[in-house]
Amino acid sequence: MKKLISPKDLEKHLEKNYGSFVDERGRKVHVSNFITCFYYKYANSVDDMWQFWIKKDRLHCENVSGFQFVFPLREDV
Repeated sequence: MKKLISPKDLEKHLEKNYGSFVDERGRKVHVSNFITCFYYKYANSVDDMWQFWIKKDRLHCENVSGFQFVFPLREDV
């Protein structure tokens, strides 16, 4: 069973536990930029149609239709 992270708590949770995430081009990006990058580059919306959870140091982002992005998370920046 997956433990969902509230979208409003996501940035705080990421900054507390991780330093960076890996984007679609394989670049390490500081986690403080995740919310902006995600909604601008991938989601195209800022509503509650996305669910977020972490499994094995990978951030899963899934919308209501089942489409999913997975971002590897790293402890270093």
